[in-house]
Amino acid sequence: MCAGLDIGADRIRLAVLRRRRGRLRLELLAEHAFGQVICNDGRIDDFELLAHGCRRLMRQHMIHAGAVAMAIPAATVTLTPLVLPASSNEPQRLAQVRAEAAAHRRQSLDELALDYRVLGPAPASPADVQVLAVTAPAMLVEDRLALAEALGLQARAVVADGWSLATFLRDGDGAAVLHLDAASAWMSRHAHHWQALAWRGDGASITALLEELAPLLRPSPPRLLLSGDAAALNPVAAALRKYAGIPAAVAALPPRILVAGHVAAAIAPRRLPAFHCAVALAGEGLT
Repeated sequence: MCAGLDIGADRIRLAVLRRRRGRLRLELLAEHAFGQVICNDGRIDDFELLAHGCRRLMRQHMIHAGAVAMAIPAATVTLTPLVLPASSNEPQRLAQVRAEAAAHRRQSLDELALDYRVLGPAPASPADVQVLAVTAPAMLVEDRLALAEALGLQARAVVADGWSLATFLRDGDGAAVLHLDAASAWMSRHAHHWQALAWRGDGASITALLEELAPLLRPSPPRLLLSGDAAALNPVAAALRKYAGIPAAVAALPPRILVAGHVAAAIAPRRLPAFHCAVALAGEGLT
């Protein structure tokens, strides 16, 4: 079992996945609204208030132990492709990631969280591997690790929402993913790539969003999946189909996710996209 905890600007959303007979079963979707801003661009403004709300939500749903996965905003994360010897070990790869960050990031290394993922063999060099160096503000990661500890849960993963959610929704095909929240927006054209957007759902026009997306949608993706808690998801999808000629639709949960009957009965389909990130995080924690 793993809980995915999506920390929004003024609320938290929780999803719980459990592996059953080789499939992932969605057993809980829940949220708690604080009535005030508790998180700005990934920075937690009131840790105690956030922890209290999380405890209350988890007690309400009888979650007392287990694993949790959380995200930081895609806009705060930098990805750098590297090619390293296939024979290199973890300390050597982390050393190269540190050297890359020291050369190209303004912050001190003490202010950065560093990680990497191996993508596979380098196409032009069988003796090498492609590695994606990941850097993010250390404070954002440390706050989430501290939150997991305060909740008595094991922190299984802290990842960029653009990484986790986009991979989860496209489920292996070539779709682009457009995420529109009230407080953040980004688009991912392909794996390990995302572009932060200036558009915000609180009163911004769809025309302004289409203008911002235009250069990012060339060439046109085979299809575009929309996610997030913005009220305009369906109108945006309709506008993309009409004016950009792109097959766009609000994303559904991947077929590999089995939704428990009580969860399906408790949440209206139109509200499900707001929980996509929490579900994706729970899945990340079970991989």
